[in-house]
Amino acid sequence: MRRQPNITNGANDLYDRQQPSKAGCAVVVEKDPGKLEERLKRGDWLTPGEVALLLQLGRTKVHTMLVQGQIRSRNKPASRHRVCNPEDVRRELAKLRDAEAETTAPASDTE
Repeated sequence: MRRQPNITNGANDLYDRQQPSKAGCAVVVEKDPGKLEERLKRGDWLTPGEVALLLQLGRTKVHTMLVQGQIRSRNKPASRHRVCNPEDVRRELAKLRDAEAETTAPASDTE
């Protein structure tokens, strides 16, 4: 008879972002875009995952932007985790909103 895997409430899930990292500190990713924008306005440095959520991009695209220098980043102290410069994130968010405004603007009649 085949043994069923032990099903838990997710506490042992490898991808559970609430669990402590190897460094011993919890890695929490905010998922509410409104709260992320509030943090951005305060000047908080966001994680690449939070930036991806805010800019409606994939994490790999944000990683590419970091590598290319479009968004500056720094490593957290004693860690390999990166955080993104809030000025650069605000600039990219403004670009996104400008592009959305152009696509949703009503066409004007010039006759």
